[in-house]
Amino acid sequence: MKPITILKIALAAIFIIALAKLGATVAEQVLQPYAPAPDFMTTVFFALVVWLGIAYFVGVLGETRLIGYWPPFFVSVLFTPIVALIVILFSKRKSTHEYEQAILKSLKP
Repeated sequence: MKPITILKIALAAIFIIALAKLGATVAEQVLQPYAPAPDFMTTVFFALVVWLGIAYFVGVLGETRLIGYWPPFFVSVLFTPIVALIVILFSKRKSTHEYEQAILKSLKP
């Protein structure tokens, strides 16, 4: 396995674990409405993990484009996933690029 693939799998696993923990925290608050709220650092940690999880999935969307995985991932982390999605939409698809290159090769004498 490539190290990049392992990193992607690890990011996805962390995201799933964080969502499970966040879900358990929310369920605890619903079942025990007068229980103390989670502390600030817990909330910030899970918000960060959710942000990175969304950035991961935005990066996966970028894999089918010429831009690849990492640029949308970093744009999503640094700015917002919406900005990264806009960047992805302006990037050309790999299949379109390959098709255009094949046409250009066939036109050369």
